[in-house]
Amino acid sequence: MKLLTPGPVTLSRRVLKALSKQVVSHRVEEFRRVLKETLELLKQVYECDDEVVLLTGSGTSAVDAMIYSLVKPGDKVVLVSHGEFGLRAYKTLKSRGANVKVVQGDWSKPVDPEFVMSVIDDVKPNILMMIYTETSIGLTYRDAMKISKYAKAYDTVVLVDAVSALAGEKLSVKNYYFDAVASCSQKAIAAPPGLSFIALSDEAIKLVVKTPSKPLYYDLARYLEFHRRNETPYTPAVNLVYALREALREIVEYGVNNWIEKHSVRAGRLYSILGKHLEPLVKFESYRSNTVTAFKLPCGVTASDIIRTVKSRGYVIARGMGELREKIIRIGTMGDITLNDINNVINIVIEYLESRASQGT
Repeated sequence: MKLLTPGPVTLSRRVLKALSKQVVSHRVEEFRRVLKETLELLKQVYECDDEVVLLTGSGTSAVDAMIYSLVKPGDKVVLVSHGEFGLRAYKTLKSRGANVKVVQGDWSKPVDPEFVMSVIDDVKPNILMMIYTETSIGLTYRDAMKISKYAKAYDTVVLVDAVSALAGEKLSVKNYYFDAVASCSQKAIAAPPGLSFIALSDEAIKLVVKTPSKPLYYDLARYLEFHRRNETPYTPAVNLVYALREALREIVEYGVNNWIEKHSVRAGRLYSILGKHLEPLVKFESYRSNTVTAFKLPCGVTASDIIRTVKSRGYVIARGMGELREKIIRIGTMGDITLNDINNVINIVIEYLESRASQGT
């Protein structure tokens, strides 16, 4: 069974072999060396000159840690949101005690960047937060760099949820004016689920140290302190780190830009062929994600119907989230899959749709 979901993804043999290593203590020199190599590889993928923090936990844990370590109660925050994961960020920001101004898209097209910049002019926020790739609808907000650069006129700290973007979309921490970028292992990096990470700019590192009242496990200052001697403050998922290191090695050997392009080609295949039979959810082609594609379903066809059929042929795809749960299908382009796998899934879905049409349903 191959996974073409928004994550987790099918793993390569190299990564599976690394995952099967015997457990070692996280306080021995062997693991310190592995951690150091992993963090250095992450910096290459992030294009980050400063620091990357590694946590045991899903992508949501990295986003929560980023928020709690960089946002203070009472901070003025502008949040650009396009779907379910924007809503999650809003809930975390509110629980942190931030004053949040949400700029919301309509779930099928992006927020006008000029409007976002006008809101920044009005609010003059301490924090700007954006979801770079909104997994729930397959939208990548490629205006994020332009907006983050604009926000810097107000000394705004820019936080980015890149959980479904890192290694699948062009993203450079040092060139995109981002201060903190959260992501995780089980998406385009193609490692097992259970690890997450945050790249930090020098400005963000200074702020992390000063920000008060952080939950102990989400205090990024502690991770930075321990990482500088190649350790973690708490027991990490040791074997997952071995697997992550191997997955990152694969990316770097392949070439980070080539790895990103591979996802773009896969998404392009889905949209160019399946898009003739199903309407893409994201209306504007330039905002369609490389890593998660999403298609509207015709009346009378549910996501569960298609997912069941695809699974019977050896593949797993995903339904929508929230109010879109049965109205769309999402097909991931990440992990150890081929264009042939993409073509097979396309053909299975088309055959199903044609069969339903011939039955008059």
